[in-house]
Parts: sequence; structure tokens; C-alpha cells
Amino acid sequence: MVKAEKKFSSFLTFDNENFIVFFIRLSLFAVFFFIFQSVIIIQKPFLHIEFINIFYSIMALQFISYGAALYFKQYALYAHYLFDIILLYLLFNSQPQYASYYFIYLSLILFFAGLQFDTFKAIVLCFICSALLSVINLNTVRWTGAQNLLTLSLFNFTFLAVTFISTQFKSEVSFLKQSLSESNIKLQSKFDLSKLLIQQIPMGIFATDSKDHVLFSNQTLSVKMSLNHQTAKEVVALAHTKQGKRALVYNSQLSEKRYYELDQASYFDQELQDHVKVNLIRDVTEMAHLQEQVRQKEKLAAVGQLAAGIAHEIRNPLAGISGSIELLSQAKIDPDEQKLMKIILREIDRLNNLITEFLDYSKPEKAPDQQVDLAFILDEVIQNLRTNPLVIDKIKINISLSKSPILGYTSKLKQGFLNIAMNAIDAMKDRQDAVLSIATEHIGSHIIVKIKDNGVGMSEEIKSRIFEPFFTTKSKGTGLGMAITHKIFDSHGARIEVESEFGIGTEFKIIFSKD
Repeated sequence: MVKAEKKFSSFLTFDNENFIVFFIRLSLFAVFFFIFQSVIIIQKPFLHIEFINIFYSIMALQFISYGAALYFKQYALYAHYLFDIILLYLLFNSQPQYASYYFIYLSLILFFAGLQFDTFKAIVLCFICSALLSVINLNTVRWTGAQNLLTLSLFNFTFLAVTFISTQFKSEVSFLKQSLSESNIKLQSKFDLSKLLIQQIPMGIFATDSKDHVLFSNQTLSVKMSLNHQTAKEVVALAHTKQGKRALVYNSQLSEKRYYELDQASYFDQELQDHVKVNLIRDVTEMAHLQEQVRQKEKLAAVGQLAAGIAHEIRNPLAGISGSIELLSQAKIDPDEQKLMKIILREIDRLNNLITEFLDYSKPEKAPDQQVDLAFILDEVIQNLRTNPLVIDKIKINISLSKSPILGYTSKLKQGFLNIAMNAIDAMKDRQDAVLSIATEHIGSHIIVKIKDNGVGMSEEIKSRIFEPFFTTKSKGTGLGMAITHKIFDSHGARIEVESEFGIGTEFKIIFSKD
């Protein structure tokens, strides 16, 4: 049983081309056998014992030879052809009156031999057929006369022609196969290269059909950009509403909002018979932050130049005015005039403070070289807030701090955090359930300080201008507090992100790099 299974398995692995030719030969032989048998039955006068013995014996031997060839496969292929030819010539010799039938079958054998063997082996078989035909003619048929010699020559020429045609046909087929194989290799190479480029290109790619079903997406989209198909579709939809501008989309896998840009192209797919849209998504969050920082620094540079240019010029006249007013106030004058002089002195002090802020703002910051703990600094900020009258019994403070060492200046960082916290408190002054949350979070190589309130929030216009010098929403504000805060954190290599919804609240994220 096991041997039979092995033989059947071997049969299934038989060379495809040889098996096809073998199967065609066997089919033609079977057709020839049944046609010839029909002729024998129809022509009953020729039916005699000697013919039956010879014909059916040779046919049986041929069927056995096909079975042997199938068993031994290509190892006995050439011998099988020789055996076929010899058996047919035995029939040729015993029954020359059916020579035309045998000749057709011999021609078919030579044709298939030319397909399966090289030219030399095919010509050898052709020569054997020609030689055997000549021998039979001399011993049995004995064709004589010009017409019979012409018939013999025609037979031999047919053998040569069939052999030549089959070998040429095989050569052409082999050439086409080789060309096709080379073309397939080149096509596969280009396909592999295209696939690699699509997978590794630094932008997310995904294709959709007319029903918005995703047909394809690359690794960059899902692995490097952490965008699932649903979020990618949101990017496409939002980019269209923005008319090609950047789309700010919340990426649930990264738990943050990211900026994306979209390019889109479409084509008609012949295989799918549908219009396919190819979407190219670029994550431009870092670029957007860099552009924002550049704009902010340009504003800071302009203000710095202004401050450096006019601060001293203003301060000198103010000093003279202040001294003169103080001298005048020492004289005995009317109380109303005394009150006016105090107002003038107070406003001069206010101008001096403003100029001091100007000068501090315009000074270049040194790179920090002291190791400080953000948690310790934030704890001091919280202690200061708890003593503020606006906070006591009015605002709940939630704290979640962990040790967060960085290089920085304690006083500067404290000033920056306090400015943000005081703005948050001011935004919640009219709320009964005011909550201020201050927390630190470690993500990868970054430390994130989050200061969140549930105050009035900001509109998009205000949010885009909060770090501009002299921009303020307070009636008595100078507009320098948040600009200085931005400069402090920028000098520490930190990035500020602001998320705010009008009427809901605001969250500041100050993102530091770890040492």
C-alpha cells in the first residue's frame, strides 16, 4: 500500500511538459487503435487469424510500453520512442496494405519526438524511420517504378519535414518561454522594488474605492504614523473641508492631536472596474511646531530690538521726572496737588516696571546648566497659589507629581509655571466648581508638565496670539507675561502646546526633553 502511494505521488510530480506530450501521444495512439479496429471490423473479408494475432499482439505491446514509460518516466523516454517505431514497422512489414495508416502514425511520433528531444536525437529517430522504411521496401513491399520510388522519397521527405518543423517549433517555444521568464523576472523585480518603496516611503498611503472601502495601506500609515483606517478617513474628510490646508486631527493611538497634510490622486482600475482614490498623508506636526516657534521667535526678536532701542531713552527722562516730582512733593502744597503727585509717582513706577520687563525680555538667555527637579519647582508654585486670596476656599487643586530632573533655572521655571497658573486661576474666577490640575508625565524621552483648568477657555484667534508681546485680554495687563513665559521655556528647550475649548477650559502642555 505504501509503495503504491509513493508511485502515485511520483506520478503526480511527473514533469508537466513531458506528461502533456505523453498524454497526447497516448490519446492519439488510442484513437489510432480504435479507428484501425473499426476498419478491420468493416472490412470483414480481410479478417483472418494471422492478421488478428499480429495486430493485437503489437497493439498490446504498445500499450504495455506506454505503461512502462509512465513508470520509468523520462529515464526510458528515448527507448520508448524507439520501441514504438519498431513495433509500428513490424505492423508495416506484416500488413503493407495499411502502410498509409502506419505512415501517419509514424509522422506523429516523429513530431512529438522533435518536441521532447534535442535536434540530434530527433534526427537520429528520423534516420531510423527512413532506414527501416527502406529495408521494408526492399524485403516486403518492393516498390518499383518511378511512381513507387517517388512515394518512398515522399515518405522520407515527410519524415525530415516533420522532424524539422517540430524541432523549430520547440526552439521557438523555448525562446518564447525564456523571453517570458526573463520578462517575469524583470516584472517581479520592479514589483518588489515598487512594493518596498511604497511600504518604506516616509508618508502614509492608503487607497479606497468608490464606496470608501480601504483597498490598500502601507506600513508607514499604521506603524510609523500610528493611524488606523478610520482616523485616516477623518484626515481626508477634514482636509477637504479645509480646502487642502493642514488638518488637525486627534490621533487616538497616540492620545494627542497631530497636524496632517493630504495629497490625493485617482485612477480607473481595469481589474476592479472602479475608480480608486490614492491618499498620501504626511505628518507635519513637527514642522507646524517649528514654524510656530520661528514665528514666535521673529516676534520676540522684533520686540527685543524695540526694547533695547528705546528702554534707556525712556528710563532717563522718567528718572528726571520722578526726582523732580519727589522734590516738589516735599514742599508744603495743597493736599489735592499732593495726591496728584503720588499718582504721577505711582505711574512712573509702573512705567519703570514695564521697562524692566522689556529689558528682561530682550536679554538673551543662557543655556541652563543646573540640574533641577520639576516636581519640586511645581510644589513651590502650588504652595504660593494656596496662599493667594483668589484660591483659598474657591479653587480645588489636583496634584500628580513625580520626580522629573532636567537642566534648568529654578527661579525662571517657577516664574513661567506661576504665570500660566495665575492665568488659569483668573479664567476660573466666575466658576463655582473651579478645578486646577497640575501633573507631570513621563513619555519616552520626554517629561510633560500639564496645567489644566475648567475656566472660560479661549477662542482659536486668542489661542493663536497668546504668546505675542503686548497682546492681552486683561484690562490692566501689559501683554508681556505669556511672551516672557514662552521665552523662559524656549530657553530650556521645551515646547508649549495649548488645547482649549471656549466655555470648557484650557490645558497647557510644557514638553521637556530628559537629560
